[in-house]
Amino acid sequence: MSFGNRMRLWTSLTPLAALLVLAACDESPTSEGAGDSYAIKTNYSTTTRVVGRQFRIDASAIDRGMTPLPSAVQVTPSGTSLRVDSIVFSSELQESRIYVTPMAIDSTAYLVLSAGGVQDTVYVQAFPASIGATVPSDTLGSGETMQLSVHAFSDTGTDLGEVPFALVSAPAARVSVASDGTITGKGPGEAIIIVGGPGGAVRDTVIIEVVPGEFTGTVPAGAVDAGTALTITAPDGIEFDEDTDVRFSGNDEVFITSRTATQISAIVPYGSDNTFTLINVGADQLALTGTFNLGTTDDPNEPNDDPADGPEVTLGTPIYGSVGTADPDDWFTLTVATAGTYTVTLEWLDGADLDVYVTNEDGDLAVCADDFLGCAGGTSAKPETGTTSSLAPGTYRVYVNQFTASGPTTQYRLTVTRN
Repeated sequence: MSFGNRMRLWTSLTPLAALLVLAACDESPTSEGAGDSYAIKTNYSTTTRVVGRQFRIDASAIDRGMTPLPSAVQVTPSGTSLRVDSIVFSSELQESRIYVTPMAIDSTAYLVLSAGGVQDTVYVQAFPASIGATVPSDTLGSGETMQLSVHAFSDTGTDLGEVPFALVSAPAARVSVASDGTITGKGPGEAIIIVGGPGGAVRDTVIIEVVPGEFTGTVPAGAVDAGTALTITAPDGIEFDEDTDVRFSGNDEVFITSRTATQISAIVPYGSDNTFTLINVGADQLALTGTFNLGTTDDPNEPNDDPADGPEVTLGTPIYGSVGTADPDDWFTLTVATAGTYTVTLEWLDGADLDVYVTNEDGDLAVCADDFLGCAGGTSAKPETGTTSSLAPGTYRVYVNQFTASGPTTQYRLTVTRN
């Protein structure tokens, strides 16, 4: 029984039982058992240590009176995970100083201490000083895989070999990481992966840039102009769903006009190039990039910076246009053949503040009284929408304005319907 266990047994005795035990004992130093080894006292029962870093255990053989005895303590390690470097006995302190170095990762290693016919055990959990997580490349294609390897290192930098790891964190939208270290690319962007080594106290980080995979579906062979829809057909075995989205040459948002499981149509932004990227594709949320035959990239509504230059509105047909710092105003012409009210809806793609108004043919708009929408389309709402007062037959102007007159070029969709 270890010293610690003996002490717990002693303190668990009731006061009466303790008195009876004392009464049965001769307190004289020369009584039976005094001076004989009763237990081994150590400064550790369990300790956690770093592989390659030496540490010291202080141990003494003691008698029943807890008096240290002049007996050197011998040590036997449980295996090769622990190396006993030296044992130094201090006659002044009647104590053995045992110097030990963990040599390998081992959470179950122990040392058996013995002296004068008694033994005790010190358990040593040995873990690495550090770990190193590596991948074969710092880029990974969406849908492709690579292997994550984690090695452990001792306090002196010795490679202890590959070790199991625990995934601490990884961006689920970018990658998936299996328990065997297989990394699968998903959405595009930077993926910071943090792993923990044996014992959980040491961690390492790898950073991977996930890039879109190659799109193998189809697009129309003919040229597609900016401001019109590009129809993209899914590759075999892959389906589009509600969160599948399209990006054109860095544009974060585009107008999606239709989608099915096999096809998705999106409006090509003005100024775009001929590349597109699909994100959140299929069950694996892949990203795929492809090209198409791009026609004209200019806004066909321009020039429409003045009321008289505004192209004609076709009722119920969306008009795609753009405004920005250099061109914050767009005008369109609404020809009313039949008296009535008209609903105007303006949608756009980013955080800008756009407004829409309906004016007379001259484009007069000094106050809300000049606006046939009653300024319902001149708020901070998104989208802006409003219904005109009753319009007599004639010519009117629809005015789209970027309120702040600053920021990036913003694509919008303008729709006018008769009620």
